[in-house]
Amino acid sequence: PVSLNTTGPVQWQEGWAQMPFSAHPKVDPQGHLWNIGGANGTLVTYHVRPDGQLEKAQIAKLPIDRTKSGGMIHDMAVTARYLVVPIPPVTMDFRKLSAKATAGDVLKIHHDEPLRIWVAEKEDISRAKVFELPSAMVFHVGNAYEQGDELVLHMIEGANNEFLTSSAVNIMRGVITEPGESHLTVVRLNLRTGTSSTLAFKDVEEFPRLDPRFIGRPSRYLVTPTSWRNAPVNAPSFGFHGLRVRDMARGSEQRFDYGDAMAVEEHIVVPKPGTSNELNAWILGTAFDAKSQTTCVNVFEAQRIQDGPVARAWLPYAMPLGFHGNFTAT
Repeated sequence: PVSLNTTGPVQWQEGWAQMPFSAHPKVDPQGHLWNIGGANGTLVTYHVRPDGQLEKAQIAKLPIDRTKSGGMIHDMAVTARYLVVPIPPVTMDFRKLSAKATAGDVLKIHHDEPLRIWVAEKEDISRAKVFELPSAMVFHVGNAYEQGDELVLHMIEGANNEFLTSSAVNIMRGVITEPGESHLTVVRLNLRTGTSSTLAFKDVEEFPRLDPRFIGRPSRYLVTPTSWRNAPVNAPSFGFHGLRVRDMARGSEQRFDYGDAMAVEEHIVVPKPGTSNELNAWILGTAFDAKSQTTCVNVFEAQRIQDGPVARAWLPYAMPLGFHGNFTAT
């Protein structure tokens, strides 16, 4: 953390070089890291101890039709006893890769297939259940936790994979684009009956984050970049224009509007040292100003984001758009 120097590639165990390792590992309250990787109709899971050494790695064959699903297993959640993995009905056809191929040529979403949620026991992933929900695309999840016979999962859901095939490509090319129709959905999975229910919220949002001390535990708040209004015609805005802290218990929210010229990126929650209450924290994130062509780094009081940043630092340049940061104290 002091220098940000890398120490070289990690092979978690003999023979596992180049095995997939997701961009979304989760660290539980005890400091154990859990992660997944999808490959060839199988799912790899990792349990890494707080000392950075592998405790256990497992492989399970997924109950899916590889011609219609399993091509974009991207994120996961962890609870006290379970791993929770959305499997959207998306395929990746590498045979169609070429210099002239578009992302849409390679990635396909199959609307006749369900969104599957794979729930497995952490200690033995062969003991797993699969829940089928209406067809949808899921990249990112917020949190999951156990509540009686149910698992509660917060996930961002979309009707298609437009972000992969269009929006993400446009962002990297510097083309102005509006965010896709992605919204927060709360899923309840009943492990006893095998049934499920969903509650979808309105507005457009993505990249959900929470107080990391509450991963896998009942949590109340979720932080997302968001859009809730249309930008004026010819405004230089693209992507998300605001930041939201949603109270999942009350259904209320706080919002901060960065303005029409700003593209708001993923913000993370940084707990205050010596505290234990959820949202007794700062929220840290970047935003790009299309007018000045520069990026600012912003710090909010998590309990009052509507008051605006308590600190802001302007960089003398535009930082490439990105996401999935973390915070480590030095």
